[in-house]
Amino acid sequence: MNNLDHYNHHQKIAVCATDHWFGNVIARSLLLDGKHNIVVRCLAQDTNKHVKKLDRLGGEIHRIDYDRPETIKDALHGVNFLIFIGEADKNRVKEAKVMADAAADRDVDNAIILSVEGAEDGDGKIMNDFREMEKEVCQRIKHSCVIRNSFLQQAFFLWSPNVEDRGEINMTPRESNEWAPINLDDLVCAIAKLMLQEGKVVTELNKKHRCKVYRLTGPELVTGRKVAETINRVIEGRDAVEVIENIQKSLDVVPFLLDGRHRHDRHPQPFLPLSKYEIELILEGLDYVKEGKADHTSDDYKKITGEKPTRIKSFFEDNAESFRPGKNTRPRRPRDSDDKSDTLIMGRRINKL
Repeated sequence: MNNLDHYNHHQKIAVCATDHWFGNVIARSLLLDGKHNIVVRCLAQDTNKHVKKLDRLGGEIHRIDYDRPETIKDALHGVNFLIFIGEADKNRVKEAKVMADAAADRDVDNAIILSVEGAEDGDGKIMNDFREMEKEVCQRIKHSCVIRNSFLQQAFFLWSPNVEDRGEINMTPRESNEWAPINLDDLVCAIAKLMLQEGKVVTELNKKHRCKVYRLTGPELVTGRKVAETINRVIEGRDAVEVIENIQKSLDVVPFLLDGRHRHDRHPQPFLPLSKYEIELILEGLDYVKEGKADHTSDDYKKITGEKPTRIKSFFEDNAESFRPGKNTRPRRPRDSDDKSDTLIMGRRINKL
């Protein structure tokens, strides 16, 4: 039985940033798991075709404009829970304040703030932004808690094209750096559990969760080497895939599409070009890994759900065909190649400006 099957009919949940992949899949998962027993308000600055798909699943689509706070207040009317997700643009901190002010004005007393691992001690600008967004929302919404998730297992789909073409995963962390990626399904499950009490959506966030900061990770530490070994075992290909440290990185990139070749994962293929701010977030997250700050697991997921999180092996087993080098795999470049004309970022070849 899904976690949201017993949602009572009149509880309303608002999800931010549903015109971007992360907000969209969170809203989609709540709609699918809750079936027709909840109302999910899907807030978006751009009501693109992928947002409109949420309407067909039963979501209420609300176009918002941060320069017109009344549009946000209208969208939040009668909402019990706000699933706060920061916008993927340079004004994300300012927009978080506008969203939180509108929520407070509409007496939205409960918020689950989705943040990232590294917001507590990361040094980059993006991590600082997430730290500020957490503070802005927590200060304005009476009952709130923060979820800082580690690198998503589904983010490995970013490297799927390069695995299929070259048998390589090019990442900025060293082969020996340890980290504990979390499965997106587990994140959605934790969100649901925070809103449930005895099978119903609570009118107020449980006291034991208020003002808490939860860190969600996978159940085990992995390294780049272990990721490659896991993929090779799953696809039964001896040394077919290897992880290569990519020292160079560049933010001078054209936004690119996340690849959608995965066949079995329950979440829809990522559909929008990544903005430079989303690319920066990914790269800062990988820097956090490289600095050795992500080398531990947390039992917070079990505290919230009573269950163990998904092992990364299960993710690759479910999506093995997306990580299988093709028959026409191109030869790998030597590790000591002098070719500096371009670099590989997230499995995409990007010409440096």
